[in-house]
Amino acid sequence: GYLDFARASPALFRLMFSEETIIECTSELTAASEEAFEHLVQDIERVHGTSPYEDAAVMARVMATWSFAHGFAELLLSGRMKPVQAMSKAKQEAFFRQAFEPLLF
Repeated sequence: GYLDFARASPALFRLMFSEETIIECTSELTAASEEAFEHLVQDIERVHGTSPYEDAAVMARVMATWSFAHGFAELLLSGRMKPVQAMSKAKQEAFFRQAFEPLLF
């Protein structure tokens, strides 16, 4: 989903993470941001059986996973992953899962 969103809305994806953008942080934006983060936290918690909020090592997995997904999306958008970009969407998904899996465990 993260990659799909980045590819479908690259300008918005980059805007969301830009420090140069001054945007009023409304309660709706804060709630949406927290909800997206919690989705990742819950996925990692399911894999590890421990709350990342209670185990720093599991929270490190959350942050590593998010960093990896974000970096992967940014590199794709920037045209820096030519071999991956040449793959079909299904092959990209399989490649991403293969690259991502070691971070989960």
